[in-house]
Amino acid sequence: MGEIESKKEGSNTDTSKTLYCSFCGKSEHEVDKLVAGPSVFICNDCVDLCNEIIKKDLKSNLSENNCSRWKLKLLVKLRRLKTVIEQEYVLWALLFSILFIEIIQLIIII
Repeated sequence: MGEIESKKEGSNTDTSKTLYCSFCGKSEHEVDKLVAGPSVFICNDCVDLCNEIIKKDLKSNLSENNCSRWKLKLLVKLRRLKTVIEQEYVLWALLFSILFIEIIQLIIII
């Protein structure tokens, strides 16, 4: 696999051996570079297009991940708040139970 420089100057006059991009079909004479793979070729224009697509996908994934992280943080905070409220409820229930027992004891004594 390697890189094939375009021959825009027309040094390759044998048209039967002209190489073409496997993606867009441009000849090696129409592009700046043609990269060879295992029986396939890709031109610099198609590589640029692929890079743009990948960048857009990465940006989209990053924004989704940031949103997911924000949701996760909010969920963790809500669960902590729920735990605190439940603990506070238990504390108040315990205090009222103690107060109720004290009142019952006072009634019995009187």
